[in-house]
Amino acid sequence: FISIMGFYGQREAYRVQQNGEVVQMELVRINGPCRGTKVKNRGFFRYKEKIYSKRISTAFCENHRIGDLINIRYLKDSEKILFPSQNMWIQDWSSIFLLLIGISFIVFSFVKKD
Repeated sequence: FISIMGFYGQREAYRVQQNGEVVQMELVRINGPCRGTKVKNRGFFRYKEKIYSKRISTAFCENHRIGDLINIRYLKDSEKILFPSQNMWIQDWSSIFLLLIGISFIVFSFVKKD
């Protein structure tokens, strides 16, 4: 079930990855502290007077400042944005792996009953 939800949730990200263009967005705000934490923060980016939100790593947070222009993959009429190097196929493989594990547990439980 979790892996199916993962596929569904990533559909919009695929559209952005496949059809989006790389634009420069301004980093306007970072939610949370940058140092001393492993928690992923949220970065807020502005493009054409619209604000987009994206999870960012601590390393990104430490290496960029408010006002920096960042290359972001963007698709008009989508709320989802991606970093240009972000690859959605990696996340797909993890969802497929979870799906296969779930199916194998179900099959194993039926085989074990008999």
